[in-house]
Amino acid sequence: MDYFTVLGFSFFGIGSFLSLFFILRKGLNDGGYLFLYFLLFLLSYELFYKTLIHSEVIYSFPALYISGRFFNLLVYPVFLFFVLSITRPNFRLSVKHWILISTIIAFILINYLPSLSLSIDQKLENLHLFYKDTRPGPFNYWKNWQTLLKGTIIPLVFVSLTAFEFYRFTKDNHSRPKKILLYILLTVISFFFLFTVFSNLIYKRLEMASGWSMIEWPVDIFFLSGVIALLSIIALLVNSGVAFLPPSKYASSSLNKNSYDEMLSEISRVIREKQLYKQFDFNLQLLSDELNSNSSYISQTINHGLGIRFNDYINQFRVEEAKLQLRSPENKHITIEAISELCGFKSKSTFFRAFKKETGLTPKQFVQDSKKGSN
Repeated sequence: MDYFTVLGFSFFGIGSFLSLFFILRKGLNDGGYLFLYFLLFLLSYELFYKTLIHSEVIYSFPALYISGRFFNLLVYPVFLFFVLSITRPNFRLSVKHWILISTIIAFILINYLPSLSLSIDQKLENLHLFYKDTRPGPFNYWKNWQTLLKGTIIPLVFVSLTAFEFYRFTKDNHSRPKKILLYILLTVISFFFLFTVFSNLIYKRLEMASGWSMIEWPVDIFFLSGVIALLSIIALLVNSGVAFLPPSKYASSSLNKNSYDEMLSEISRVIREKQLYKQFDFNLQLLSDELNSNSSYISQTINHGLGIRFNDYINQFRVEEAKLQLRSPENKHITIEAISELCGFKSKSTFFRAFKKETGLTPKQFVQDSKKGSN
């Protein structure tokens, strides 16, 4: 057993275990991250198959053998649905989505029907011929219309739709955790697509250097293991409730949506009534003291309920106050820096950054626009 076999079976075990664990634990009630778990499962099975071929363990499971390249087209629509579930909170699979999935499954089954109908003896004979390794190097998937359609054209459509949704969301949305996750996901699907499209060139170069015509199997194992490792880390992070990624719904929590709404309403009321945001040193612990609550509970409510960090949440109140102060005729002789201090900002740079993030304008531009509107 070589290193690639160990690598492949190891990450197959990790990916399949995590995907099934979270699916069984959360059922179908985990919002968008359910698509992440299905994605992990699909990629893990793909890795399992490639590792079976590379290691020749497929001889022990000849029923699983399918001639030709096993490429799972379902990865791309599931990836798109994962992105849509992040960018559109109320996203649910509709009839058209199910029709799309059914069409792809039908396409895969029709394409592999001849292999699926072979007897075990015929499959064993095909395997014997396959491992004789008499090919003149890796197969060029661009020269066959079926593999070109499966490996390039259809994936390109889904990648384009994913990129467009990413652009639409980041243009108008200010949720930093969601943006971070989307950047990671767009990078993953881009590399996945580019690797698939240009894998022929990679295989050919490596085959020429090594003289090994079946080099594509260990290359695919290495690449898929990396993708599964990254997605597994994301699945673990979102279920631990980290602040820099949008958490899995109700991760590590007994809170439900009504609890979030009630707590957020109380947090907002106390902050506004006591103008706590005007304190330079206002922090999570001070807020928890005011509410006689637990700081982790409050942090989780803000992170999970609003999808933003505590500091960004408080800065929203400060910017709201700053807008009132900048519009006030009584403050026309007060500097912008002094107003930022009145609103609780520690520094001018922090104020400018937060103000631009919330309004899309600098404080000076906001004042100018306000004057134009009053004339």
